[in-house]
Amino acid sequence: YHLELPGNTPPAPRQDTFNVGIATNWTTSAGSQFTVLRGDRSRVLRQSQTAIDTRALYEPADWTSQAIEVDVKAAQFANDTAAISLITRWQGPDNFYEFVYGPHRFEFRRMASGTLRTLYSVPGPWLNFMQPGRNYRLRLESIGTRHQFFIDGHLYLSLFSTGMTHGRVGVGTYRASADFDNVQITPSPLTSIYRNYFHIS
Repeated sequence: YHLELPGNTPPAPRQDTFNVGIATNWTTSAGSQFTVLRGDRSRVLRQSQTAIDTRALYEPADWTSQAIEVDVKAAQFANDTAAISLITRWQGPDNFYEFVYGPHRFEFRRMASGTLRTLYSVPGPWLNFMQPGRNYRLRLESIGTRHQFFIDGHLYLSLFSTGMTHGRVGVGTYRASADFDNVQITPSPLTSIYRNYFHIS
């Protein structure tokens, strides 16, 4: 007996908790200060540079369909435009998707051939923005032409955009310091098998 697998078997999910004390699969941008340190409860990937924008890219997952999910706790925002970002389909600084989330920002952006375009943004009064010192579970999916963003398991954004068809995933900061932990990278979307909304009177 033998088991035959289809030729288009999706790649296996990846996970990084940084508990080994190093971030061997990550490439960081010049001038950034990404370091694996002890956080509140476990080791985290900490970025402490607030004077420049930074990125850390996960090298082993150059996929077509991809999602990155991570625990994020920001420590400091240097100005009103400071934020945290999740990145998908990174092919280089001129081609990628990213979601930008901060105390005054909620944006989904596409960089294509060096041209940056904001595809979606939310004005301040309509959203509870990211606050320093609080832990958030953030997730960005790019599956086919659909892109979705989740905060603490709740879907906040779903839209369609054509452009880059593959690339790496990553995290970034815009004039902010933050801890990143419990990174999960998968080739499939988040799917609810069962959901129930309880009404409390």
